[in-house]
Amino acid sequence: MKVGICSLGCKVNIYESEVVINLLKDHGYQIVDFDSVADIYIINTCSVTNMADSKSRKLIRHARRENPECILVVCGCSAENHQADLKDLDIDILIGNTGKSKIVELINDYLINKIPYTYFAGTRDLEFEDMQVDKFTSHTRGFIKVQDGCNNFCTYCIIPYMRGNIRSKNFDTALKEAETLVANGHKEIVLTGIHTGSYGRGTNHDLTDLIEAMSKI
Repeated sequence: MKVGICSLGCKVNIYESEVVINLLKDHGYQIVDFDSVADIYIINTCSVTNMADSKSRKLIRHARRENPECILVVCGCSAENHQADLKDLDIDILIGNTGKSKIVELINDYLINKIPYTYFAGTRDLEFEDMQVDKFTSHTRGFIKVQDGCNNFCTYCIIPYMRGNIRSKNFDTALKEAETLVANGHKEIVLTGIHTGSYGRGTNHDLTDLIEAMSKI
């Protein structure tokens, strides 16, 4: 089956979409351009501004209007932020920022049962959702999401409410992912997160430790 995927917003979303692409390929799905005719469309939304929300909704409506028989999957910050509004847009699988690594499993279940699925985990006291990318298909750089969430609650920013509490990828797991990306041809690694400087808070490592260790790879 053909899948078109569109990722809006930050490098964290790009990384998470790449995780989904890798998993889809591993399960025999064919990735096509989002503007192409596909059986499944996945929209990884952004909510950092009103314009991002508007663009997310526009893409959702466009995908359904142009491909009424497709399986429509929507996830990400705008989904988290506008759960009630998006439920009226004929979405087959609707999740927030938690559970993106299970999207292929959700699609496979939907293909069998044809039952729409909605899930939102809440945004506080979350564990880090471990994801791995072996190789980026659309970037010469390799991204590694090492951190998620923010505890700052700046007045102007909605992201702590959409992404939850700060949490970090395991130190050794991050190093192993970097080794794999380098072995697969990536000569530059970008460490990304929502509040990347808080990496490792509450553990025995911080961001400088991670950078120092990765610089030896």
